[in-house]
Amino acid sequence: FKRLIVVLLLSNKLVVSCTSCNRDEYFLGYLTKLLQNHTAYACDGEHLSLHCPRHSTISVQSAFYGQDYHICSTQEPDTRMTEPINCVAPTSLQKVLDECQNLRSCQLLVNSRVFGPDLCPGTTKFLLVSFKCKPSK
Repeated sequence: FKRLIVVLLLSNKLVVSCTSCNRDEYFLGYLTKLLQNHTAYACDGEHLSLHCPRHSTISVQSAFYGQDYHICSTQEPDTRMTEPINCVAPTSLQKVLDECQNLRSCQLLVNSRVFGPDLCPGTTKFLLVSFKCKPSK
């Protein structure tokens, strides 16, 4: 009884093909979650949750906490600020690493008190995290 599992990365999409497989959907789904990049975001005042499947942990690739122009804004489009302002918290990556790296799941409250200091008071901000799930040792 032979199984052939082929994993391809096509245009940033993970394609997993399995011939002569019957109950391997769980394994293939697990493998897919381990190999792909995950992105999660949350707006000020929300919680950001990161989660990896069993036998794997979070490996943070990047983190950005800063001003949002489209994702979280409740303002009308014509009243939003159009000039970019440098409102990026330099501590974003380290904070997410401290809270989430090598854990199976974590949850972060998104606000300037956590990621401060607030470089642009009164503006809407968000947290964007890119991570992978790496196999546990």
